[in-house]
Amino acid sequence: MPEKTAEIGQYRPAHRVREGWQIRFLPNEEGGTVEWLTVTGILRIYSPLNIVRFTFGDEGGGGVAHDTDVFCRNAAEVRRAAS
Repeated sequence: MPEKTAEIGQYRPAHRVREGWQIRFLPNEEGGTVEWLTVTGILRIYSPLNIVRFTFGDEGGGGVAHDTDVFCRNAAEVRRAAS
């Protein structure tokens, strides 16, 4: 069975995500679509809390604890999903 492009990717700790990768965001309202945002910047903060802050270009940004699992696509997975 062919995999759906929405399913290409895997859970990885936030501290492993790199620029150019995509992170999946689930819809806020019922009937919405899954949204993939490309990481354009990363800020790692080690003290007093160990967090990772992602920037998504004009879409804003967000932060999570460094060991939080996020569903993301690396560069190869992004290319495979685009084809």
